[in-house]
Amino acid sequence: MSLRHHLLTVLLPLLVAGSAGAVFSRLGEQVAATVEVGPELEGVEVLVLGNSVGAAAVDAQQLQAVTGLTTVSLAEPGTQPAHWLAVLRHRVRLAGHHPREVVVYAPLHVLPHGTLVDPKEQALLLSLLVEPDRSLLDAALGPARRSRAERLRRGRVAAREGLVAWIGLAPPRLLVGPERVERALAAAPAVPLQVADRPASVPGDRRRGTPAHVEPASVPYGESFLPALLDETARLGARLWIVAPAVRPSGRPEPLCAHPPEVQALLDRLEGDGAHLLDLTWAPLEEEDFRSLQHPLARGRVAVTGWIGEAVRAGQVPAERRCRRPGGD
Repeated sequence: MSLRHHLLTVLLPLLVAGSAGAVFSRLGEQVAATVEVGPELEGVEVLVLGNSVGAAAVDAQQLQAVTGLTTVSLAEPGTQPAHWLAVLRHRVRLAGHHPREVVVYAPLHVLPHGTLVDPKEQALLLSLLVEPDRSLLDAALGPARRSRAERLRRGRVAAREGLVAWIGLAPPRLLVGPERVERALAAAPAVPLQVADRPASVPGDRRRGTPAHVEPASVPYGESFLPALLDETARLGARLWIVAPAVRPSGRPEPLCAHPPEVQALLDRLEGDGAHLLDLTWAPLEEEDFRSLQHPLARGRVAVTGWIGEAVRAGQVPAERRCRRPGGD
């Protein structure tokens, strides 16, 4: 081994690790802390997406029994519409899966959320992509952050290839962090969609230096991820179901189904663009069927899943389950 070869083998990784490695480690640690491999999607016919409310409300096994269709739930706490779109585009359609029904179960105020501002949510989105997706990253991160993310990923690949070609040795893990971080950043897992179970918005802990989690701001329908979700569903030849969550009695709108004007306009626009709306704000559940405003306990979960199953099996919302809006038919 030449002196140059020996010095490069020892020193170059340390020099590079001081810059690029530090950046990737910070991002990678965020991903590793929140991302795990999800269930397989082979043969999926009904796919459930959503955040912690959907995870608590929909039982995939029961839904499969009611509909007779292979069902997988990827509803995970803390996820946003940008993540659901990434899963549908990158982990479902581009992976060759063809569900017949896509069910989105999440609080209505989450549906128009736009640009991601929480670093963990941004890192999770990056881990879901299997190929460059400028339109999604521009909308979810903003053009500046998207360009920076792309440069970082390209730089990592170039550094690895250069070191392997010149030094002839596998580059040290210090460049990109532990193996699990590398897999997450390279989007190798099948469906990495597990995130920490936490409320949609949590205050920071000043004593521990933990930053507050900030939800994305709502944006107009045309700037949201909803049209793209509808488009991806159509490209799959599937139906998109938007489920307005069941609400504990003390928090139900009065009169029932009387959503605020901006929410009702959103629902009308979704229906007009081809989504199937199942409004369960009317759901006849008791206060003790919930652990929070929209997170049902076991009995509520069984009832909610049954109502969704009825609609999916029929291909439409049964008449007896339709939410009668004030002044409506």
